[in-house]
Order: sequence, then C-alpha cells, then structure tokens
Amino acid sequence: MAVHSVARLAMPEHPGLTTDVRCKTIAAEGKYLAWLSQAEEYPLDQLEVAAYFHLQHCIDGFGQLLKTLMGVSLTKVPLAPG
Repeated sequence: MAVHSVARLAMPEHPGLTTDVRCKTIAAEGKYLAWLSQAEEYPLDQLEVAAYFHLQHCIDGFGQLLKTLMGVSLTKVPLAPG
C-alpha cells in the first residue's frame, strides 16, 4: 500500500506554521498510519462489532455526552405522518 504523507505535502505550502504545529501534525499522522496498519493486520467484521452497540444505547450515550460536555439536551420529536 502506498501511503503519501499528507502533512509533508501540506506543510511547504504553509510556511507560517509553527514548529509545534508541524510536530503535532506529523505525530497525529504517525498515529493514524499505525492504526491503519493495525487495521489491516487485524481485520474486524463490522456486523459482529455492531451487535455489541445497540442503536438506542448509542443515541442515549451520545445524548448524555452532549449534556455533560456542552449542556445540550436532545429532545425526541415525533415524525409527521407521510
């Protein structure tokens, strides 16, 4: 698999970026590439994993996160007929 560095392609076009931002970008890219190679080595069946994450539980958990982190509450709105 040929992987081209997004960070290295984008950085020369933006000479105003600080060294700290460049290092963080390259570090994040490295983590992504490590995850990508791990995903190839240990393939997961999405349907098997999905069985552990029921939709309503995920929606409820997401609502709790929104409320805790941002003070936003989700409200159920019934769909209009038709």
